[in-house]
Amino acid sequence: MVMVKDSHNWVLKHGDFDSLATKDKKDIFILDTGTIIDFEDNYRANHNEADHPVKILERIEHPLIITEQVLGELNNHNKYTKIQQGKNLVPIVSDSTITLLRKLHEESVDLIKASGIEYLDIDHYGYHTYLAAGHAFKEDYRKGVKDVVSNADRDLVSKAFLLSQAKYYGMPIAQVHLLSPDDHIIKTAEVLKSHNNFKEHGVKPIHTRNQIKKHLNLKK
Repeated sequence: MVMVKDSHNWVLKHGDFDSLATKDKKDIFILDTGTIIDFEDNYRANHNEADHPVKILERIEHPLIITEQVLGELNNHNKYTKIQQGKNLVPIVSDSTITLLRKLHEESVDLIKASGIEYLDIDHYGYHTYLAAGHAFKEDYRKGVKDVVSNADRDLVSKAFLLSQAKYYGMPIAQVHLLSPDDHIIKTAEVLKSHNNFKEHGVKPIHTRNQIKKHLNLKK
């Protein structure tokens, strides 16, 4: 057995998403705003070790979902959030990355339309995601009261569970991987996944800053 390199950032640096995917089945990856920013941060900090976000995203052979809310947040980071690089201020999300993300969003819209999720009870999933978000942080004042789970975060979780019951152009979806560094998203998804009505849903929430290694399917 060949071990994946000993770094929890290996996937983020090189886009080795095959190491996360279900073998020989159709998987979908939903990427949060923070995951894309981590791609950018890794590249800026590790030019000699990490690949550019565009190269990472283009390498991934599995369908990628970039929701409208996530694209909106990333567009704002591209336009308004700058970071020091050498003597210059550069966008935290680069122009080339945002151009590709807009294309991926268009493909996501087509995929979601073709998936048939409009025939599912969208309100049911939204309601239970709302309850899961409240339960996940009921004992955490900062995240449960001061910094509540946003509508965009809940939408991302709800969409992951909906897609797990839908089709990829007629084919069953084996697994929906929800990648995020945000506790709001990951813990809400984990609570929802623990509910009896959702245990069999093929959703895998993955915290990209501290959980990636345990989800890797090491190649033989």
